[in-house]
Amino acid sequence: MKSSRLLFWLCINIFVIGCNRETPKASSASQIQNNTTNESVENALNLQRTELALRPIGKSWVLYRSEPGQDDWKIRGDGFPAKSVFKDAAGKTVSEEDYYYSGAEFTDSEGHDWERITVHFDYGSKEMILSYTGTNKTTEATLSKFLMTLHGPTTNITGVIGLVKAATAGWPDAPK
Repeated sequence: MKSSRLLFWLCINIFVIGCNRETPKASSASQIQNNTTNESVENALNLQRTELALRPIGKSWVLYRSEPGQDDWKIRGDGFPAKSVFKDAAGKTVSEEDYYYSGAEFTDSEGHDWERITVHFDYGSKEMILSYTGTNKTTEATLSKFLMTLHGPTTNITGVIGLVKAATAGWPDAPK
C-alpha cells in the first residue's frame, strides 16, 4: 500500500514538473534587434577602451558571471577574472575594472590572496582609480603616485596606464 502511494506521488510530481517546463521559443525580431544593438554598443565601447588603453573584450573572452548590473569576463575560461563591467538599470555601461594578476600568491592579516593591480574607469566622470593588492614593495612604489588610498581618482589616464604597463611587465596578462 505504501509503495503504491509513493509511486502515485512520484508519477504526479513528474507530470507536474513536465507541465511546468517551458518550451524553447524562436527569437523574436525585437530580441534579434536587441542583440544586434548590444553588439554594436559593445563594439563602440571596445573602440573607446582601445583609445583609453583599457582592455577591449575579445571575441574569445569568456563571460563567466552575469548579474544584474555587472558582467564579469575572463580572457581564458581557466584564467583569472580580467574585467568587470558595471551597468545602470537601463543596461548602459557606467564603469568597468580591468584586473592584472602577476600569478604570485601572498598571505597577509586578511588571509590568502593573489597579487594584482585593478584599474577602475568611470565613464561619467572620465576618472580612473588604481589599486594594488600585494606585498611587493617595488610594484607598490612604482604605482604609488596613483594608488587609490593615497591620491584618489585621476583624469591622467595616460599616466595611470603607463605606470600599470611598467609595473606589470612580465606578468602573464600584462597590458600590451
